Amino acid sequence: MRWRRAGRDEGWHRLHPLSPLVRSVRGVLAVLALAGLSTTGATGNGTGTHWYDLALPVVIAVAAIISWLVTRWKLDGVTLRIETGLLRRDSRQLPVARIQAVDLVRPFLARMLGMAELRVRLAGSGDADGRLAYLTEQAAVALRARLLAAHHGLDPATPEPAEQVITSVPTGRLVGASLLAAVRPRPSSWWAWWSRSSRRPA
Repeated sequence: MRWRRAGRDEGWHRLHPLSPLVRSVRGVLAVLALAGLSTTGATGNGTGTHWYDLALPVVIAVAAIISWLVTRWKLDGVTLRIETGLLRRDSRQLPVARIQAVDLVRPFLARMLGMAELRVRLAGSGDADGRLAYLTEQAAVALRARLLAAHHGLDPATPEPAEQVITSVPTGRLVGASLLAAVRPRPSSWWAWWSRSSRRPA
């Protein structure tokens, strides 16, 4: 029985162990912020901290951990398989030949921890059909290269072409442009000022 189970699990990979932290931190911080505002009376009557104010962050964190435990992925030949779900198992099979785009998403906390999310979109789909949140940045880049190489019929070991910088704008120029756009009056403002001035009695 053990060797059969090992055979079924062969080739499967899990997400990064810190994935639950990245996925739940925003929800936990939002709940704690609301709880703090409620305690200080900023959102109404300050009646102190309720038990559910402390329970909600725990529930969010536990849900993220369970999601990590029941999620796994595998590149099986020409198909990327993603399985997830606790009570109801969801198995997605993404044919490499139908891949339209493979994106890497790096939120702030994930980038600080050296992680990235991989999003796969198939042809004819407007949203991501498969997501792996999160992998190490190195693993995400390598998997993206393998998927794109297999999609174009190349050797899976073919590295992804290096990115080329088309243009570069100095930081000072960007800051100056932002400040200029913030303080520059709009044409409608000039027109309103001219209209009021022209109506003043001489």
